[in-house]
Amino acid sequence: MNGRRPGWHNQIVVRALGGAFGKQGTWQGAGKQGKERSLMSMTGIWSSEIFGLYGWENTGVLIFEHGQAMGGGNHHYSEGSYKMSKGCLSLSLTFHYHGHPRTLFGEAKKEFSVMLESKTLEDDVVIGSLFRPNRPDMAVTCRLKRRGKLPSSGRKRTRKCSKLRK
Repeated sequence: MNGRRPGWHNQIVVRALGGAFGKQGTWQGAGKQGKERSLMSMTGIWSSEIFGLYGWENTGVLIFEHGQAMGGGNHHYSEGSYKMSKGCLSLSLTFHYHGHPRTLFGEAKKEFSVMLESKTLEDDVVIGSLFRPNRPDMAVTCRLKRRGKLPSSGRKRTRKCSKLRK
């Protein structure tokens, strides 16, 4: 053991960003230019990264829409729910591994749940603390980046196939 307490690498990232994490990873930074950020919509396609020994590591993609979150990566898919309140994101996900599960939070399980408590820092970037509900002391820093919008459900439909056959 390196003599540091669990989550020491999170402190490095947080200090570099000029803020601090409070209880269960709530971001307590000043925000952009020292002002509280307005609420933003999470609806869209986001990439997910965790901070580890070698820097930021891509862990997959998440799709947020109407309070529901779903996504996946090379060897897992995830599902869950989210809510935004006062500029903070609260996300609850269940991971389902296919193939060999990755060791995360000291265990390698085929299925496990995590929570992300964070504060929006910029319009398209969210940074927070990812932890298991039963082990909030073992948290990792997570970063979400908006990668795209979802297709509009109100798009005009094209002609029916029967009309195209004439």
